[in-house]
Amino acid sequence: WDKLRKAGARSQRCLWASTSTKDPRYPDTYYVEELIGPDTVDTIPPATLAAFREHGEVRRSLDENVDLARRQLKQLAGVGVDLDQVTHELEVEGVEAFQVFREPAGRAGEERQGHQSGQGTASVVQPRPAPAGGRYADREAAEGRRATPFVGEGLDPLERRPRQEAGDPRPPGMA
Repeated sequence: WDKLRKAGARSQRCLWASTSTKDPRYPDTYYVEELIGPDTVDTIPPATLAAFREHGEVRRSLDENVDLARRQLKQLAGVGVDLDQVTHELEVEGVEAFQVFREPAGRAGEERQGHQSGQGTASVVQPRPAPAGGRYADREAAEGRRATPFVGEGLDPLERRPRQEAGDPRPPGMA
């Protein structure tokens, strides 16, 4: 890789997608601010970009709290979450959701002409339902169990600071 880099090659970059905040309790720039780091790209929705420009915080956040993240991953394993299985399921679902069909090579010229005239189209596969036994939450529901959010050691996502210890008399966020 060093030889390639010296010759001008660029490294692959991690692409963050769907970084708008879905939970209204979280700040509107939450995911954007927490995923800033070298060699990354973010496909920020327009409203989130506007919010970030207005009041977002630019800092190299991606490599903050790495030791804490490692401990949290170990805690997940301790409560029965198989991270390899979860990431495999997410990869399969992601590929299915964003799969693009390619036109036969012979249509490339027509496609370019259509694109120039505004008539070209791209064909994108719509996401399919997860297969039986696919997602962890689906299996939980099928087995009559309720998926419970993992609450381990760490930062409070609503406050972006360490969680307050039980019994601390100070108001939340003042710990």
